Amino acid sequence: MVRQIGAAGNHDVRDLSIMQDDELIATLRHYLQSKRYLFVFDDVWQEEFWQVVGHVFPDNEAGSRVIITTRSDTVAASFETTSLTHVLRVEPLSEEHSWELFCSRVFPRENAWHCPPELEQLSLEIIRMCQGLPLAIVATAGLLSTKTMRVLEWRELLDNWHYELTSNPHLSPISKILALSFHGLPYYLKMCFLYFSIFAADSLIPYEKLFKLWIAEGFIPEVIGKTLEEVAEEYLNELIQRNLVQVCEGFYGLEKFCRLHGLMHEIARQKADELSFCRIINDSNSSLNGKSRRLSISNNIKENFLETIEDFRVRSVFISNLGSLNNYFLVSLFTKYPLLTLLDFENVPLERLPEEVGNLFYLKYLSLKNTKVKKLPKSVGKLQNLQTLDLRQTLLVELPVEIKLLQNLRHLLASGYDSNISMDSTQGVRIKEGIGYLEGLQTLMTVEASLTGVDLKKELEKLRGLRKLGITRLTAEVVSALCPSIEKM
Repeated sequence: MVRQIGAAGNHDVRDLSIMQDDELIATLRHYLQSKRYLFVFDDVWQEEFWQVVGHVFPDNEAGSRVIITTRSDTVAASFETTSLTHVLRVEPLSEEHSWELFCSRVFPRENAWHCPPELEQLSLEIIRMCQGLPLAIVATAGLLSTKTMRVLEWRELLDNWHYELTSNPHLSPISKILALSFHGLPYYLKMCFLYFSIFAADSLIPYEKLFKLWIAEGFIPEVIGKTLEEVAEEYLNELIQRNLVQVCEGFYGLEKFCRLHGLMHEIARQKADELSFCRIINDSNSSLNGKSRRLSISNNIKENFLETIEDFRVRSVFISNLGSLNNYFLVSLFTKYPLLTLLDFENVPLERLPEEVGNLFYLKYLSLKNTKVKKLPKSVGKLQNLQTLDLRQTLLVELPVEIKLLQNLRHLLASGYDSNISMDSTQGVRIKEGIGYLEGLQTLMTVEASLTGVDLKKELEKLRGLRKLGITRLTAEVVSALCPSIEKM
């Protein structure tokens, strides 16, 4: 812009390039004052954009216009539409229009841009991957038009999408454009966005799990008058408003889920690799090179796996989809990384948690959800910094008395299931006396009222900060006794 205006106004571009900002603004503004002009700024992601460049454009009542397009709700809301400026919130194409654009670019005109039946399902998958972005659809279609109309070849492209996106010249414009949405994020949101790279593409992630993970990682600051969970929700809403994260409805609307879909997940993985945010170990990527504070393992590993990793900076470990997990690996993990702050064993066939877990003094988040654990070791009482303990869908029947020692615990989630009834039938767990000592507890789910041997009413009266409570096997007598305690929360 400076070069074009400088040339049109007979200015030496070199003179313009050495001007201070205020001098440059004054010069450009003076030049435009007597002109009727049109400027279009496409795909803006910075909320402060107009504060930086807006001073250049005079409203000279000559019919001049500045048009700004954006995919971000927050950016659109930050602009005030005037007689000079117009903001266009760009919506993604519908699936129908995406299909029309895709077919017109891939299939020959002489066939009326008709998609062969055997390629229809793959074409739909590719279109959904592009998320209604015209550039992504056109670039991908351009690449496919160079290939044969064979299912195997198209499937290979889809299965190797991450590699193609980063290395294929046909698709490189997509990465560059979508990367703008990442670079436009403030630092605190970049960390939250990169966290989605840890999960598999299209994974439905519960809001509340994400909040707990962000808090355990230290991404969420304390704000006067708000809980950490409320601040975390504000961060997630910002990502949603920027159209980076999709909202998904849970079953019966009881739980909220979110995800990164298609291209955005690939961008998150790409940036996570560049910034060494997380090391992903799975069937398609088993490289142990590089250093990161986070380790995600989603395929079977050898007993001596940890011996091949020389990086001692690991603080968070995610393990999923393993056929087995032996005790040697766990003991090695707890011994090699005593500074761990986060452990997620969700959906792993884990039967026993070693006593050595008590050595992880800095641990803030521990999930054993949907494992085969029947009993917790007494050493769990040493986890003085633990904030979240997720024991849902395990074989636990009773919580150890040592739970009362976890003074920083905010969320205690525990439930089993009775296979004689139904795998979906939630069974509460028995608690021991002293649960009321956990004054910071916000969530207590799920307790069996009729089977517990403690005075549940007395314990609940002490939990003044409790926000969510789950109780099973309620009787009329128990309900009558608990209502006064619940009212005091």
